[in-house]
Amino acid sequence: MKRTIRNRVLSAVLALWLGVVSVPVSGAENDGVIGTLMMDTKSYIMAPNDIYDFRACVTGDDLRQSEVLVWSSRDGIAQVERISGTDKYRITARSPGVTYVIAEVRGVHASIRVTVEEGAQQHGEAARAVSIIRQEEQTQPDTVHTVISPGVTVLEIAQMMEENGVCSAEEFLQAARSNHFDSFSLIGEISNTGSRSYKLEGYLFPGNYSFSKNSSPDNVIGKILENTEEQITEHIRAQARLLEMTPDQMIILASLIQAESRSEEDMPYISAVLQNRLRDGEEHGIFGLQCESTVWYPYRSKEDIPENIQDTFTSMYNTYNFSGLPVGPICSPGMAAIQAALHPAETQDYYYCYSADGALYLAHTAQEHNENLQKAGLTVQVK
Repeated sequence: MKRTIRNRVLSAVLALWLGVVSVPVSGAENDGVIGTLMMDTKSYIMAPNDIYDFRACVTGDDLRQSEVLVWSSRDGIAQVERISGTDKYRITARSPGVTYVIAEVRGVHASIRVTVEEGAQQHGEAARAVSIIRQEEQTQPDTVHTVISPGVTVLEIAQMMEENGVCSAEEFLQAARSNHFDSFSLIGEISNTGSRSYKLEGYLFPGNYSFSKNSSPDNVIGKILENTEEQITEHIRAQARLLEMTPDQMIILASLIQAESRSEEDMPYISAVLQNRLRDGEEHGIFGLQCESTVWYPYRSKEDIPENIQDTFTSMYNTYNFSGLPVGPICSPGMAAIQAALHPAETQDYYYCYSADGALYLAHTAQEHNENLQKAGLTVQVK
């Protein structure tokens, strides 16, 4: 029996070395092995806007390609998406930095280290990474894969965590108001925490996360903030300071850009309008940023407000009631919104509106804006 097992192990190793995956799917001799997860690249270097296709495939009678989850640990560095109907996935480089493209199936992981560098010639190490999937791993119910999308709020993240069995929404929100995370540099620099609905609003960076069920809120939030600190690099913070913004002001502005924009392509233009208003809007008879997305914060709309306070509720974030930025962010901005805050479009416009089909209209004067409102099928007029 020992010789038989040894021969099978040697055969499996030789098969992997030759690039052939051959794993038995049952039998006590194989310790419950049911298949494999394979990625065909170990590391890759590319320049911004480059693309690279790789394979992340499973073998085994009980495994399906649709079960494979693939994501980038830092979407702002490089994004990844499946090439439909295949076991191939496409990496699109965004900005300089390092990220890991991770594949997961039934609790088993494999990953590619991706480095994005300006001017880099595409090259990498095409070494196969093969992870063994065992029977006991497929029945692990304790890991939850969660996606925090750009533009979501702390309230919505808390609800999502509770729905997925990660932690209770109430405890999550309590933690989001606490001082437990002041050791993180970005959080420790916030100066007006007592004025905010949720201290951590805007700082729970969008991305793909894996959590254990029934986790403590502090562990969950800590994991997200670790990613936030990685994403908001010192280079980004320095760029904000060059524009005479603190990192916190940059996050606040980016959250408005995220909430007000219909697409990433529009974000630099929305950023320009908001920054033009902040700079000299009052000289043009424009008081405040007047962002609809701030009117009901921390709720999305009046209908979301608890009935017992609907008639008396007034948001201290409502940018129709004051000039300047609100006291804090209103959602979690993605990297595109952050980059737009740092790199607004070159335009002297002070107004924008959207039509029902998502077309953006920009205007320099109130008269031009009123004409755009008519074009967009809207009836509100600005004096």
